[in-house]
Amino acid sequence: MEKLISVIVPVYNVQNYLTDCVNSIVTQTYHNLQIILIDDGSTDKSGIICDQLQQTDARIEVIHKKNGGLSAARNSGLEIADGEYISFVDSDDMLRNIFYSRMSEVIEKENADLVVCRAGIFHTNSDIQAAEPLSEHYEILDQDALLNHFMDRYTGQIGWAWNKLYKHNLIGDTRFEPNAIMEDIMFSAEIAVKVQKAVWLTDKLNLYRLRESSIMSAGNADITLPYLHSLEHVVDTFKDHNCKFSRQYTSYALKEMANCLGISATKGFKQSVSIGHKQFEQFYNLHHSDIDNYQDLIKIATAKYCFPLYTCFKMYKIKYSTLKKLHT
Repeated sequence: MEKLISVIVPVYNVQNYLTDCVNSIVTQTYHNLQIILIDDGSTDKSGIICDQLQQTDARIEVIHKKNGGLSAARNSGLEIADGEYISFVDSDDMLRNIFYSRMSEVIEKENADLVVCRAGIFHTNSDIQAAEPLSEHYEILDQDALLNHFMDRYTGQIGWAWNKLYKHNLIGDTRFEPNAIMEDIMFSAEIAVKVQKAVWLTDKLNLYRLRESSIMSAGNADITLPYLHSLEHVVDTFKDHNCKFSRQYTSYALKEMANCLGISATKGFKQSVSIGHKQFEQFYNLHHSDIDNYQDLIKIATAKYCFPLYTCFKMYKIKYSTLKKLHT
């Protein structure tokens, strides 16, 4: 007997991608789905498409709301979700047709709190490659091992909301921070501190569409302040829950803040760097005792007390790395 999975899909101005996304959900080999489309005040035809899709499948429910951002849309979906499990799907992405069969099979077998999978990245539908055979192997993670993944570069798989299947009672009353840009990382941290057991799959079951407007592809976008805020939020979350991993992550966060500010300075984001450096100084004053490595301490202290020198060093590293790539 398939348990009900609530699939929450926030929708905003994705008329060119929405049908592909929803079709990849309704054609899943797992059938017991509550598919919640939240039209977040779209100004294109996305809202109309939501209503049309609802007429084609009784499992689809549609909410039309005033624009409030991704977090508010997802939170609206959580309020009406009835499933024993919860999934979030971005409305320009797609799923392999075995996404829910595989994820539910593993979460049930291992009695886990959540399952994490990998994602394939594509630009257009023609880029989508044939599905790879499923791996028979996966990793079982306790809370400490799961939290350790927050130190993966740019948090990777752990920091996304859309590549997971969650037990509904794990999420409970946790919600996405309104009006945030890096809401997934902050939400993921608040969930992770409640996890006792997780499963880490190597299978690429989610298909992430890389668009020019997306954060992942916008290499020159100024995300300095949102990234600093997300790092502070994760540190606060770990410390509030007395995670033994919190000290190690705080040291990592300080390094990431310094690195982010240095890169942003080389890109000319002067206002964000000015504001961000003040935040960094305050954060350093509160948490510098958590730095667990002398070499890291020198780098972080240089970023705090002699930021122009740190920026010059960062610019040199970037130029050296670029030249090295050109000559290899």
